[in-house]
Amino acid sequence: YIAIRHDITELQELNDEIKALHKYDTDQQHIAREKLEMGIVNDFNDKECRVLYAPSDIISGDFYSLYRGKDGSRFLYIIDGQGHGISPALTVFAVSSTMNKLVNQVSDLQELTDQLFPMIKTFLGEIEQLSYTMIKICADSKTLSYASAGMYPFLIKQKGMKIKEVKANNIPFMNFSEAPKVSDMDIEGFESLLLYSDGLVEHENRELNIFSPQNMIAEPSLISRAIGTMQALKFEDDVTFIYFERVINI
Repeated sequence: YIAIRHDITELQELNDEIKALHKYDTDQQHIAREKLEMGIVNDFNDKECRVLYAPSDIISGDFYSLYRGKDGSRFLYIIDGQGHGISPALTVFAVSSTMNKLVNQVSDLQELTDQLFPMIKTFLGEIEQLSYTMIKICADSKTLSYASAGMYPFLIKQKGMKIKEVKANNIPFMNFSEAPKVSDMDIEGFESLLLYSDGLVEHENRELNIFSPQNMIAEPSLISRAIGTMQALKFEDDVTFIYFERVINI
């Protein structure tokens, strides 16, 4: 009987130690999340842009930022590291920190990618890959340049026209990849655009089908509902989307 009680006491002490370690790990991840998210840049106001940023775990393998250039241009991106959790979070944070240093030093998106991607090689493991969509909208909102890889098509809504799906024009970046090519397109009369990570469309919750990318850009009233609903849910993958609406004279 004494031996049994001793064993139970040891098991309780071991269980308490495991709980304490788990709490420490969770607390440290929350601290890391706060520090990582401090690196997100958002130069836009709520009239221009609405964002859902919902990690599947404490720390996200997605990252994004939104910049307003001194000339009135706008630069938006989402990067999606392979997997989710601490490892891809460190990768995307390193990439975003590098991008943050370069974005105001370059004249266009091609120059940014040419300088950025040689540096990215130092952040990626041997078989690790990075998906991304980077978009620069010119100051007069008539043209757009983009580089995208490993991501679903981003969407553009132009006045009096069908919603346009813009497919990736590169392969995901790996440590042996070359700098991506940048494509240009005419967007005169555009009203809005939507870019998103794969977690938005690869979940298995049929009740969220109403919040498909195509539905949200067609009916912007769904955006707030989508953000409120999805923030309260648990997903198997990180979910990020950026809805940007052209607002004149803001």
